[in-house]
Amino acid sequence: MANPTQGMQDPSPRSKEAAAHVSTDLLVASNVAILLAGGKGTRLRQSGRGRPKPLLTISDEPIINFLVRSLLKLDGDHTVSKIYILLTKKQHLPETLYHPESVLLNLKADFELWEKTWFWEQRDRIDLVFEEDLPVSDDLKEIFKKKGRPEGAVAGLALLLNEAGPSLLRSSSRVLVAAADNFLPEEDLGQYFALCTPDASVNAYKDLGDPAKIRDKFGCITTEMDGATEWMTAYAEKPSDPGPKDTKASVALYCFPRKHFALLSEYVTFVRSQSSDDRQKRLGAPGFFMEWLAGATSRATTMGMPRTAGVKARRVQGRWFDIGDPADLRIASFWHTHSGRLETVEDLTVARETGQLDDNSFLLVRRLEIDPETRTIRIWHSSDDMLCSLRPDGRKLKTVQEIAAQATNATEQWERIRAALEGRERMPRKDLESPLLLSAGVFLFDSHGAQQGQMLSANRALVPFLEKDIASNVDRRRVTTPAGRVDSLDVQQVCLDEMREEFIFYGVGADGLAKVFCLIDDSDDEKAARLAVLAVVRKSRLQIPGINLKDIDLSGSVERLTEPVHLSQITPNFCWKLETFLNRENSIGEKVERKVYSRDGFAVIPDEENHTLEFRIIRWGNITGVQTTKVFPTVSTMQIGRLRGIADGDGYHRIPFVLTAEDLIKYGREVRTGQVDGLRSVLQKSQREVARILAVGDRRDGRFEQFETALPFLFTTTSVNFLLEKLEAIVG
Repeated sequence: MANPTQGMQDPSPRSKEAAAHVSTDLLVASNVAILLAGGKGTRLRQSGRGRPKPLLTISDEPIINFLVRSLLKLDGDHTVSKIYILLTKKQHLPETLYHPESVLLNLKADFELWEKTWFWEQRDRIDLVFEEDLPVSDDLKEIFKKKGRPEGAVAGLALLLNEAGPSLLRSSSRVLVAAADNFLPEEDLGQYFALCTPDASVNAYKDLGDPAKIRDKFGCITTEMDGATEWMTAYAEKPSDPGPKDTKASVALYCFPRKHFALLSEYVTFVRSQSSDDRQKRLGAPGFFMEWLAGATSRATTMGMPRTAGVKARRVQGRWFDIGDPADLRIASFWHTHSGRLETVEDLTVARETGQLDDNSFLLVRRLEIDPETRTIRIWHSSDDMLCSLRPDGRKLKTVQEIAAQATNATEQWERIRAALEGRERMPRKDLESPLLLSAGVFLFDSHGAQQGQMLSANRALVPFLEKDIASNVDRRRVTTPAGRVDSLDVQQVCLDEMREEFIFYGVGADGLAKVFCLIDDSDDEKAARLAVLAVVRKSRLQIPGINLKDIDLSGSVERLTEPVHLSQITPNFCWKLETFLNRENSIGEKVERKVYSRDGFAVIPDEENHTLEFRIIRWGNITGVQTTKVFPTVSTMQIGRLRGIADGDGYHRIPFVLTAEDLIKYGREVRTGQVDGLRSVLQKSQREVARILAVGDRRDGRFEQFETALPFLFTTTSVNFLLEKLEAIVG
């Protein structure tokens, strides 16, 4: 990149005192912005060592540049007359696990060079303000008397306010405050000035959709709607135990009317009255000030009148990156370079690592080895391999339908795959002529009262199924099990995710109250898994009898509304081990191949019709909780043990079925022994005489309404056909 300073005169003789005192221009500016540039970046490890955090680069440009440019281009009523960069002159980084030696950063020199290099032509609109040059109020001296100087974002803002005095801005002015390391590539900052009114400030947030993404990393806000306006009501600083509703990460981006910003002085006085352990914390994270401000400024409104005062909440549009650790910096760089479009395996890997996946990008198998002797399947990916998509979206990706349609000449390839899976011959590592689609899911069995450590038996085991997605491109309305396209190198995790999204089991818990039964695998974090299931219920707004969706937002809902069901793994002798390798560039640009995944226990199903290699894990658990030997309930009980229904968390409202494994085995035998020409009559006969359905769920909420009925389907997917063939080897 060309140096922007080439051809410029030495700017050192600048005739202003921006580094020492707040410019008098602040007194007449209509809108101003204050960028907080004091972050230490302790979680960035080697990535942030030796440079101030806002000056770390995305695509060879400092992070702070993107925010500054967005502010400078605002016009009209949103014009920003002055941008203040608030920071300290020096910053001490102590020794850490990743840094055996402490470092003293010269922020003053670094930012002066940054201003000369990137924004010399806009120097009259950008001022560097150093906290050491600002006078300290008595309140701040008392709070930080042991440290000598105030520390923290709110403390720095209070210093700035104390220096500028009560005439900080004209009465009609607004001040935007933002962390200088925020990367908001799609956000319109002018909307914060538009939302900000004389009686209402604005707090930005990003709904991450999952409390686990909030835990110990982000401040979290609670909001409520009043008409068409969303208002902030509470704030929690990096909660270690977030509730199901705690998904809104507070973004360090705020906009204040003049009189609200002036309340900083009052807030500091309030903080001084708090306990000593609490005071310095409340002058660090701005979220504490915003929560106090919401309470101090909100006014009760007349019945039927809209609220007009307090702190509004604005959802960040598009992507938001808080550059807190190396992965954040890496994904932000990727998103800026690729405009947020996943196209390659490298893109997908980075997106998975940082929680930025979309729902339309999937892996393909391009290199494959099948070794029947060791029952091992090996798949190789290269970081620059192209992905596929479920539907067209403007990317240069082939869709699932296009991949399958172009595989009409892959008969010989499928013959080699089938021969290897059947043990007839080994398939050595080979670049496939026609890349394969990948599917992952679960064959799930309910033990119907048997406990872990016991054996499943055909006359006791129950098998839940679903109707295939009615909107699916293939096999719609057939009977299937939870499964989906693979968007991660960790195939087992995809299997578990699909199971928990498509099967929401619910019924009566040990305490006699309505419960959602959360299926917990050995590899799971139980609390996170229970939270994830509640998040699916909340997101899909599932109508589960006995559970009010509003209760999910209450404290303690995880323990009160969910009950864990621990699963056991079944590994019949037809299962395979899966190993995945990734060829990826290292830090010096060399391509290096390494094994990134290895796990056994997969049923592997060749689906030539849909040009897909399917992987299924096999699990069982005591979901129904039945303790007697009686399998079939009476119609009057309307239940199977404690189980009341199986809701579809994907939102398609598919019909769930529950069959006994014994009847399913009989059904499979009838199908296999029937003649091709008479297959339909065989299936119809099996409906009447063989495969009795134990329960059929309601399409709307999954609640069981029919028992011991005729089988309501004629057609099954490839994976269910495979299950019918192998069922006796699973349950015995």
